[in-house]
Amino acid sequence: MKDEIDYNSKEEELFDNWAKYLGVTRNEFVPDGLLFHGDLTFDGANWVREESGNNSANWSQSHRRLLIITRDQPCDDGNTWDVRGETPLAPDGHSFKKIQMMKCLIPWAYAALLYDNDKGMCPNDEISKIDFWLAAPIARMNCGKVAGNRVKDGGCPRNKVVSYLEESKSFILQQIELYDANILLCCSGYDKASNPIVDFIKENYLFDLKQINNYVWFSSSTNKIVIDSYHFSNRKINNENAIMCEAQYIRDSILEAKQKGYTIDC
Repeated sequence: MKDEIDYNSKEEELFDNWAKYLGVTRNEFVPDGLLFHGDLTFDGANWVREESGNNSANWSQSHRRLLIITRDQPCDDGNTWDVRGETPLAPDGHSFKKIQMMKCLIPWAYAALLYDNDKGMCPNDEISKIDFWLAAPIARMNCGKVAGNRVKDGGCPRNKVVSYLEESKSFILQQIELYDANILLCCSGYDKASNPIVDFIKENYLFDLKQINNYVWFSSSTNKIVIDSYHFSNRKINNENAIMCEAQYIRDSILEAKQKGYTIDC
């Protein structure tokens, strides 16, 4: 367990400096990070959380802490939202919001955080999925902090991710270091090229990172796990079966690393 830190205040201080560096206002800057745990509010279109609630305490007190790193916030109309307040609730207030991002991230996060769960893979029922996401110790961060137009072919170009990592290197590193997560899920993998987010972590954060199998990288000095996974727009992840197969690969790969004798501190 970690000493309790006010992560929300530290995020805001970091984002103020980051926005100035990028030359944008805070209204243009897309905040992300430790998922909010405040009350649910309906904003007229979505169920969101506008208050941080007990997220700092929950994070500090959790033995396993998952940081999900993705590309950016696609935006066609210029409207942005606080990633920390997103929820998987549909407008009806009780069913699952069936968007590709949530369809992927919830079972993958479940597989990463609860890889040794006796109940196995992520449950199929919507209520269990929603409840898990709303309470789990999860932080979400994008490499790009200014919303951009959707990629027309639905893909996730490597060069765009690399440009974000290069442009905001010191700020991205500060945000990763702030959370000190012991499981990092990097959702920007490609079929042939290496995952640029994993490369960034290896070169700037976990210098002893070693590849254990196709999905898991491990740092012996910190006992941190880095998971190399796809972005959810990847054509390989286009149906429910493929999404759940990816979750199974994540879970099995962590268990394999543990069976090989790697001391996983989570």
